[in-house]
Amino acid sequence: MDNIKNETSYKWWDDRATITTNKPDADFDKELFKTPKSIKNYLDSKMFGCEQYKKRMSVAIFSAIHKKVKTNMLVIGNSGSGKTELARILKEIYPNTVIFDASLVSPKSYRGNTSFSDMFLSLDTTRPAFCFVDEIDKALCRHESELGTLMQNELLKLVEGSELFVGEDKNKKKIDTSLVSFIFMGTFDSVRQERKSSIGFGSDVTLSNKDTPVTKEEIEDSETLSAEFLGRLNGGIITIPPVTESIAMAVLADERYSPISRLEKTYSVSIKLKTTNIEELAQSTAKYGFRAIYSELHEKLCDALYEDSNSVTIDI
Repeated sequence: MDNIKNETSYKWWDDRATITTNKPDADFDKELFKTPKSIKNYLDSKMFGCEQYKKRMSVAIFSAIHKKVKTNMLVIGNSGSGKTELARILKEIYPNTVIFDASLVSPKSYRGNTSFSDMFLSLDTTRPAFCFVDEIDKALCRHESELGTLMQNELLKLVEGSELFVGEDKNKKKIDTSLVSFIFMGTFDSVRQERKSSIGFGSDVTLSNKDTPVTKEEIEDSETLSAEFLGRLNGGIITIPPVTESIAMAVLADERYSPISRLEKTYSVSIKLKTTNIEELAQSTAKYGFRAIYSELHEKLCDALYEDSNSVTIDI
């Protein structure tokens, strides 16, 4: 674990990838990855909720490392629901993992722009690798042009497993994606906005509203993603439940997961929140996700430290 890395890193809440110019360290804790349950137990210690997501990913991680089987899946959830958090946790314990922002991707023929092949620059594809492709809906769901279709077609062979060249012209390298598991993540707001209300006699009491995540059935019915693309998702489609106020309160009260605890450890201070402020934060989290609550707390903490930089207890 003594590799020297030249990288651009971002805070834990930032979805952007960490771009590394050398191969990731091949070492990892073999005992932690011994069984799907041992992986799930670790994820449980770091991440609240998202039970189906953690369980399915635990099996996918185990299968990739021990059986050389790649798993491709689509994860749908509101912003801040935990889609990218699992990727960050895995990257810490299994370095051959990348989080790739697909929102600015253009077709490969658009020279000079970011392309899907860029996600492999920091991966060692000679061994099992995990590629979390965030904001995939922003790249593929472009109804106003053929860009979405072009990029879906580009992804088909990569997802199935194929050879390609990546890198700049003078430093191109040939890779094979047969051992790369793809986890596509997105909110699919465009599908959610097209929901038709069926409130009235005979309507389903579990009717989705504008705030609930898009369902697997809605994705399939919308034809936003082609049948060929969906057919390559051997791990299926997972929908993460929305963050409710009660869930937010539970997370805020648990030091293992709470953004408050993370800020306290980062700044070596004790943060005291009024009950009313905790309730307001819980309401905010249910609406905007955990990243928003962290940002709001961080802003208040910075204001307090500005007034008294020697404070060890911060009242918010």
